[in-house]
This record gives sequence, C-alpha cells and structure tokens, in this order.
Amino acid sequence: MLSSWVVDDQGEAWPEASRNLGLALHTRRQGAELTDFLVHQMGFVVVREYSNRYEVKSCLETTSPVALTALFLWFQQRAFRPVVYTDVADTKINRVLRDKKSLNAYLNALIEARSRRPDFVADRIEIDLSPFSESWQRCADLCRADIPLQRKFELIEQLHQHFTLAERADSGEYVVTHASGAAREYDPAFLSRDRGTFNEASDPAFGQWSADHFRQVQPGTDPFAESVGAVATFHARPRQRYFYNRLIVPMTVSTGRDALLITVSNVNCVGL
Repeated sequence: MLSSWVVDDQGEAWPEASRNLGLALHTRRQGAELTDFLVHQMGFVVVREYSNRYEVKSCLETTSPVALTALFLWFQQRAFRPVVYTDVADTKINRVLRDKKSLNAYLNALIEARSRRPDFVADRIEIDLSPFSESWQRCADLCRADIPLQRKFELIEQLHQHFTLAERADSGEYVVTHASGAAREYDPAFLSRDRGTFNEASDPAFGQWSADHFRQVQPGTDPFAESVGAVATFHARPRQRYFYNRLIVPMTVSTGRDALLITVSNVNCVGL
C-alpha cells in the first residue's frame, strides 16, 4: 500500500495513521478501531492507494456528502486508476469502477442521494490543476491574436470542441455570437440562432442563472476555471444534474466590445 487517507465531514483529508486525527476528535481510539468508528458512525471515507488501484470504504447509509464531494475532487486531481468501492454495511458488495467516467457518475449519484443541493453551483478551481492546465494559455493567446475570427474559432476548436463566444451588449447582458457544433448539440433551439442572450436558453432557470453569473465577470479579468453543477432540461434529454468543468477567458472583439470565450470539458450527468 502506497498511502492511506481518511476524508472527514469537513472535506479535509488526514493520513489514516496520523495521531492528530484522533486528537482533533478528542477520542482515545486508535488504529483500526478509530477507522471503523469514523466510517460507521461519523460518515467519513477511507481511501487506500495501491500501485494499480484505489480502494475506498464508506458506509453508504451515513456517509457525509461533504466527504463524498471532497473525495470526488481528490480523484480529479490524480491520475486515474481503477477504484474498488466497498460499502462497509454490506462488505459482500464491492463495486469496481474501471474508468473515470464510471467513477464520476457513481460518486455523483452517491452525493445526490446523500444531500439536498442547490440546483446551480459554480466554484472556482485552480486553473493549473484543472483539465485546462495545458490549454488555457493557448486559448488566451488565440483570443488576443490578430487573426480572422473564423480562423480563431477553428484553432480554438482543435483545443476544445465545446465552446461558445458571447459579447456584452449595451444592456450589460452577454449575447451568444458563436457556438461550436458540440455546444449546439445541448441546446440547438437556443444556440443555433444568432445573438441570443443566455436567459433565452430553452431551460429558463438554467438560462437565467447563467446570464446572472456571466454578467458578474469583469472586463480584463484573468482567465479562470470553474467546477459547475447544474440541473437542466436540454432539448430531448430528460431533466438531469450536469457536472462539468468550465474555462472562461475574458477578451475584447474587433468591435471593441467585451466578450467571453467559454469552453466546457468533462461533462457528466446524473438523472433526477
């Protein structure tokens, strides 16, 4: 075993062998007794790392949604290995998650089952630890480049297939002026027509939240990345909670208007 961690109900990860965890919780329990207590009674999660896999143990009836969310983010920052997930309340069932998409979907389903979350959340994440770590600077350079707009879009699409460009109108609202083919697949009725504001999206609640969120981005802000969770009904798809990462690059277009390049990656969804 390479390492072993306990994720608590505040989202903090502690080395499983650390005495500081027991001291912080004011308990004399140690070792396996402490771990069993934390997992069964406190809703904590144990993660053990091996050279070819991770093993995760929790009690699905009591697991803290905060611990699960922290676990989700913990895995996003590490190279993927298969994950064996055990519910300690039923040790006969070990779920083996052999790819990152399956892992994300499973953890999102657990979080959904263990929490009542707002429909829309966007949290800033460290851009160099995000899926855009190797592409954000290139995107920013392309946004500033003095080349025809269509050529700019072609080069950006080589980096990220799912993106939109939105320009700020006199009203302060952002108006979508270009959407890639991958972006249009989610909401074709909205993104296939020219110059629609975000609050005109086919899902009114999602559209209004998006419009309000983008309106707050100040001109000249450095590019930034976000982890997004949003409940929406798109096109012929059922109502689902979508999880994705988003890169936002503020820019200025040739007309002098402020604009946002918005790229999306790692889209996962959970049915409601």
